[in-house]
Amino acid sequence: MAHTFTLLLVDNHEDCDARTRQRRLMGFIDAIDEYNAKLLSHGKTLSYRVVKFGDLGNPEIQAQLWAADGIVLSGSGISISRLESDPYLMAAFLPQLEAIRSGRMPVLGVCFGHQLIGYAFGCKVVDCAMRESAIMPVQLCRESDLARQSSVTVEVHHQRELFCDEVFDKQFAVQGSTVACKAQIIKHKDLPVYGVQFHPESLNSRARLDGQAILHSFFDLVVFRSTPIPAAETATASQLEGIPVDDYSRG
Repeated sequence: MAHTFTLLLVDNHEDCDARTRQRRLMGFIDAIDEYNAKLLSHGKTLSYRVVKFGDLGNPEIQAQLWAADGIVLSGSGISISRLESDPYLMAAFLPQLEAIRSGRMPVLGVCFGHQLIGYAFGCKVVDCAMRESAIMPVQLCRESDLARQSSVTVEVHHQRELFCDEVFDKQFAVQGSTVACKAQIIKHKDLPVYGVQFHPESLNSRARLDGQAILHSFFDLVVFRSTPIPAAETATASQLEGIPVDDYSRG
């Protein structure tokens, strides 16, 4: 009988952002389905639950957060500055902030979720000096649990970023960067907490290969609780040749 692990996908999108929400969740679910095909030979399976950020105030749903083997925090149109100015919105995000700080399970934050991870440890989120919105390479600047090559091709779309000052450097190691954004991939120095400023769940054909490999590496951390086994491979330049560039929209 397969050993089942549970991944909690926290949907941080607002109700008015239904189209983006659907597309992003489809990308995560697609990555989980493909990962489970890989897990068959290991006698394990990764199940998932999706919860809305606003529902985490419900004790029964919040219990799912703490019972999960791993957590993914989605992107959002919400900004960290809105949390700071709206006490009701801040209250809705407190369960996520507490789970991030706990270190009890692997956590991956995506885009806004990545910024929320930094914010949980006192880091600043600032406007980008140069907005990024493209399918583009992220250069890995040190060995990463999430990627094995020198660069990954992913969908990047953001207007804010984590500010890499002394507070940030004390808590996090930067594992991937672009010219415009230093903290594209981060890992907490003491906890199994990871953040990516880009969108690994992208269904864009040029970004999907490396994006899914990054998600699969995080799923390995959830299932095996160790360095990814087997190591996820990212796309090579030759694999990307001939793949058409899809039109894509923000989210």
